[in-house]
Amino acid sequence: MSWTDLLPNGLQLKEKLSKIPNSLPLAPTPFQIIARLSGMKLLKFQVPSHVKKQTQTPIFIVPSMINRYYVLDLLPGKSFIEHFINQGVEIYLLDWGMPQDEDNWLSFDQLIKHRFDYFIDKTIEDSHSSEVHLVGHCLGGTLSTIYASLHQEKIKSLMLLTAPLDFTHGGKIGVWARHEQFNVASLVRAHGNMPWWMMQSSFHMLKPLLWRHKTERLMKERSNKEFLKNFLALEVWSNDNVSFPGKCYETLINEFYRKNSLIKGELQVQGQSVNLKHFQRPVLNVAAEDDHIVLFNSTLQPYHLEKETQYQCFLVKGGHIGALLGSRAQQSLWPRINDWLLKQESTESLQ
Repeated sequence: MSWTDLLPNGLQLKEKLSKIPNSLPLAPTPFQIIARLSGMKLLKFQVPSHVKKQTQTPIFIVPSMINRYYVLDLLPGKSFIEHFINQGVEIYLLDWGMPQDEDNWLSFDQLIKHRFDYFIDKTIEDSHSSEVHLVGHCLGGTLSTIYASLHQEKIKSLMLLTAPLDFTHGGKIGVWARHEQFNVASLVRAHGNMPWWMMQSSFHMLKPLLWRHKTERLMKERSNKEFLKNFLALEVWSNDNVSFPGKCYETLINEFYRKNSLIKGELQVQGQSVNLKHFQRPVLNVAAEDDHIVLFNSTLQPYHLEKETQYQCFLVKGGHIGALLGSRAQQSLWPRINDWLLKQESTESLQ
C-alpha cells in the first residue's frame, strides 16, 4: 500500500508531486493498516525479516494533529521510522487523516478516552504485548502525556519529541491565542473544523521573512541534487496540513493556552483528573535549542513530575523539525533514543 492512498480522494499531494520532476519517494516505508475509526487509521511498520527484533514492546507513535505523519518517514535513508524498524523495533502509528464534517463535534474527552484508547488497545492486541512505548511528536506529545497519565498500566515508557506541555511559555502563538479579540467559539461556529490553512498562516507569521531566506538558499543550491530532494520533500510536507476537529480546537485554546490546566493539575477528562505528579513511568523529553514553535520551557520539565519519576532530557541543536530529523539527528540523536529504549526493556528484564 502507498502512503498516497491515505489521502482523501487521493488528491492533494498527488497533484503537487506530479509537478515535481521525477517525483519524490516520500514515506518509503511499507505498512499495514491494522484498524480504522472515522478518518483515523492505525499503521503497522514491521521489523524486516532479516533484522533481529530487539524489543518485546512496540513503539506507538502519535504525530502532531496538524501535520501529516510522513515527516517521520520522509525519504529513504532519512526516515525516523525506517531507522527504528531497522534496529529491530516494531512501530505502530496513529494516522489522524483529515477530520470529517462530523468530527467538528468530537470532544477532547472522546478523542482521548474513545479513539486514542481504541488504537492503543488494538496495538496491544496485535503485538501480543501488554504495554507500549508511547512516543508523541509536537501536539501528539501533549495528547500522549494526558493519555499516559490516565492509563499508566498500558504504558512502559513515554517519549516526547518537541512537545508543548506548559502553555504559559507558548511564545507568540500563546500571546495570540490568549488575546481577548480571538473569539475561538465564533471561529469554530463559522468553519466547523479549524481550517488547516488558517493555522498554517499563524506559523508563517512567526517568521514572516522565512520564505525569502528559503528562496535565497534554493538559488544558491539549485545545482545540488541532494539538497533539492530534501528541500522539496520538506516543502511538500509542510504545505500538506490537516484541519483540526472543531470542539477539540476550542479545548486546546481555552484549557491549554488560556488556563494551562494540564500543568496546574486542573484538567478533567471524563471526570478524571490528569495529574502529572502521579505519573511514574520513565520519561524521555527531546527538545530543540532553536525551536521557535515549541520553546524549551514549554516542554516537560522534571519539576512537573515527582522526584522519583525517571526523567531524562536530550536538548539538541536545531529547530522544531531539523533537530529531530536532520543529518545531525540521524548520526547522534536517533542512536541515543534507541539506546534509551533498549535500556527500558533491559531494566524490566533484570527486575
